[in-house]
Amino acid sequence: MKDSYFILSLIFFTAFLISSCDSDNSTGTGNEQENAANYFPNNDGAYYKYNVNRTDSNGIQTPGTRSVNYNGMKPGTAYQRQIDSTTIESVTVWSETYFRKTDAGVYYFLDTTGLASNIPPQYQQYISSLQIDTDLILIVSPLQPDWPVFKIILTLTNASIIDVKATNEGTEAFNNGAVSGEAVKIKYDVVIALPLTPVQTLTAFCWFFPDVGIVRWEGNATVINALSGGGIDFGDSTTVFTQDLIFYDLTP
Repeated sequence: MKDSYFILSLIFFTAFLISSCDSDNSTGTGNEQENAANYFPNNDGAYYKYNVNRTDSNGIQTPGTRSVNYNGMKPGTAYQRQIDSTTIESVTVWSETYFRKTDAGVYYFLDTTGLASNIPPQYQQYISSLQIDTDLILIVSPLQPDWPVFKIILTLTNASIIDVKATNEGTEAFNNGAVSGEAVKIKYDVVIALPLTPVQTLTAFCWFFPDVGIVRWEGNATVINALSGGGIDFGDSTTVFTQDLIFYDLTP
């Protein structure tokens, strides 16, 4: 089990954090002609600050802050650059990810070009048997009841070993001090189906506020880190994470 999770952690970590691709080779899905509901403003220079709280498997809570800034474009592509900084216990971790927004939704880029070189030799046998999506679909437009977010298929068996799905749970009243009104609540399920191990489902929820963007995350830390640009870590899949917006500035 530990070896299996180690392989998955390496795959995801590489996919989310390597940024060596020089061109945009992916295409959008869905109806590109529909106007997107603006649940994800992507103004260059937009800034968000969140309070975060992490509860580990022992029930110990650790507060912190997270800042998100959209800063320019990835050269030669249609992807915008997202810079994140998360500070917990006086330690700040920086990360850089890329996304693109179309009339069909918001797509986060997963660069797997350097995957093989980052996997230890004893695990190389798994790489050629994996089919990995190149984009993660955070939200679609127009909003659907559900949609596929991301998957990894083991081609030897044509079975998904990682399958991420989103479910639209509708709108609900939302007030956290920074915004007040109706927010759309999306449920994200990550289904892990490794050979010879029980199927595991990890879940998180995200609230999108019109003309503002993401105002809250709540749920499994592995899921939230992956979907919000913070990388992924299967080391403690029982950790619970919350993230609440406290300030935003969409002025370019």
